Amino acid sequence: MLIVVSPNLTSMAFVPPCCGDEDFRLAVFLTEANASPENKPSLRLLSDVFLVYRPTWHWEGHYWLGRQEDFFNSLRYLDNLLSIEHIASDIVDKNSITELDFRVGYSNISRMVLGRSSLDSLSLAALIASFKVLREFRYFAGGRVDSGTQFNPKTFFKAMCWHKDTLEILDLDVACQMNLLDIPCEFRREYAMEHWESGPDPWSNSREKRHEFLSQVRRHNKTLKDFVALKRLSLGIDLLLYFAKGIRFDLWELPEGYEHLRLIDCLPDSLEYLCVRGYHKGENPDHDEHMDELLALFKSGSSSLKEIEGIEETIHVPGPGHYDPDPVLWTERPLNNSESESESESESESESE
Repeated sequence: MLIVVSPNLTSMAFVPPCCGDEDFRLAVFLTEANASPENKPSLRLLSDVFLVYRPTWHWEGHYWLGRQEDFFNSLRYLDNLLSIEHIASDIVDKNSITELDFRVGYSNISRMVLGRSSLDSLSLAALIASFKVLREFRYFAGGRVDSGTQFNPKTFFKAMCWHKDTLEILDLDVACQMNLLDIPCEFRREYAMEHWESGPDPWSNSREKRHEFLSQVRRHNKTLKDFVALKRLSLGIDLLLYFAKGIRFDLWELPEGYEHLRLIDCLPDSLEYLCVRGYHKGENPDHDEHMDELLALFKSGSSSLKEIEGIEETIHVPGPGHYDPDPVLWTERPLNNSESESESESESESESE
């Protein structure tokens, strides 16, 4: 059916072939269409895809829906299509054995949405680097359990600098995976983030490629204000202030005035919508000062801002390590027939006793 309707298909949600399924007919069809889209009539108009992953039983008896390995493998079936633009998925779990592709600027995908997922920062950086042009990026951390994944804001922001001239929408909700910003010492915090992805990886056979890629990422020294196309921004309060100050210094010397930068001076001139998550008025004097100035700027009408959320009414977010997954992520495995029969027999014996 997909082969028949594919020339006119513009959007679809489907279960992509997982790793190990490369010989399946669907995998062959997608591989051929993606490899030479100019010479194939298939999927020429496809622009919007939602990836749905097959249920897989977890060893504890619960299921999860997507592995990081399968997610990246799925993108390889779609990233070269002529009209492809928007990819979305949900509940992509970290998988430490994934071999990442560290090439830069090869994917035609320009909008990415990942909900309730748990990707490490190196994987996110590789994903961001893969896009030729990125206009929208939404990532919401979460999943079934706390996988131990840490979001590294420094690596993420530096990778995002590849798209400072085109990014229009950035939406991150990563509080439950981020405690690196809680390190009190400025030097220790920056050092930890600078070297977070540099440790040995026993599962990877591409260590040299990883270090080469990270060297490329770390050369970016920009601030939030350099994102000249950004129109909609949604971040936690700590992440907003960190990005606003910019990752533009080495570990040994902070630029003059770094600690006293004003948020209102660091926002892009193009910004029209700002959502601040996790701000509680009265808890942090420094935060209050920034938010009061921001609200005054917004009410004055002298900026491009048309809407602000999260200042007068708090948008609550979970703290690091606190997961509050949707109940659907914890659906119990149904009993098979033999288990049902044994339970029925046990109940009958109990009643007879």
